[in-house]
Amino acid sequence: MKRAYLVVLSVLSLAPYAQADLAVKLVGQWICEPGGTAVSGSLAYVGVGTSLYVVDVSMPSAPRCLSSVTLPGNVVAVDAPYGCACAAIGESGVQVIDVYDPCSPVLGGVCDPPPPSWTYRVAVSGTMAYVSDINRGLLLVDVLMPDAPSLVSTYPTAEYPRDIVISGDYALLAVGSAGLQIMDVYDSRFPAPVGWCDTPGSASGLAVPGGRYVYVADGVAGLQVIDASDPRSPILVGGCNTPGDAASVAVSARYAYVADMDAGLQIIDIHDPCSPTLVGRYDTPGITYDVAVSGKYIYTSDTSGGLVILQVAWPGDFEPDCDVDWDDVAFFASRWMSAGCRYPDYCDGADFSYDGSVNSADFAAMSRHWLRPGCP
Repeated sequence: MKRAYLVVLSVLSLAPYAQADLAVKLVGQWICEPGGTAVSGSLAYVGVGTSLYVVDVSMPSAPRCLSSVTLPGNVVAVDAPYGCACAAIGESGVQVIDVYDPCSPVLGGVCDPPPPSWTYRVAVSGTMAYVSDINRGLLLVDVLMPDAPSLVSTYPTAEYPRDIVISGDYALLAVGSAGLQIMDVYDSRFPAPVGWCDTPGSASGLAVPGGRYVYVADGVAGLQVIDASDPRSPILVGGCNTPGDAASVAVSARYAYVADMDAGLQIIDIHDPCSPTLVGRYDTPGITYDVAVSGKYIYTSDTSGGLVILQVAWPGDFEPDCDVDWDDVAFFASRWMSAGCRYPDYCDGADFSYDGSVNSADFAAMSRHWLRPGCP
């Protein structure tokens, strides 16, 4: 039997690596109904209703809640890049939370802009929080004094920002059907628009991993790539359709991870930003509307699965140890022709194609990575 497997593996491995190059493994989950979610190191900050939970994800297979604190409004979004978290809480404004001690978070002050106001997203950089307001556009809030955050300025955007990323002196905004807007925020008192780039869909999420390329979750248009090396003249350079409605995107190394609503998580190879290619996916039980990456793990927010923690590997690398070898073949053989594969484990990860059974398509995908060195 081992010799037969070797013959088939050897023949199939001569084919080029498949486009469906990556397998995705469920590592762990924390059941909840998440609103805003942010991941920083080994901690996840998860909004559920009016509560902000601090979750230890240092063991992703067994995330555990360390603490929680009640806010004056529902947590729509949260950002916590260092010890001080800021939460967008809808009509109640922006709440600052001291999370230096993750086991004992302390409420700071609230910045509640004059009505009509409804805060939707928040990004923190230095002592400034950049806030999306559905009615007012972009708000700049000084959080240097956590107990007394103050509104510094506002700028009425074409549409309210669905996402905000800060890169140097610029704020990059996903403004729905208006695409990408770039603002100069060097002087927080006077934010000024400097560049626009329309996208074919509705810009909902942004990732800016290196400063030059902006990756846009663009609704029904999937992932769009914009060259923003000249902030005054950003240019659309590439795109990749996804089967769902791209709502959020995170980038790590050569991959973009797209929260694709009812199509789950989509993984796109962006090593050539001008020609991104779909290389993997993971079907979640509900609607996947947010995604973050920290280290080698992917964190998605799902309406049914809650906080879902995933890891990518080559198809067939079940351990995973970055090597598809005889141990993996033996494990795969033990699941061969299994049926009824479904969330959460899809027959212990052997149903790479998510078609409900472990079959020849899965074996072919595994074979193309036989003894392939290195990690994805």
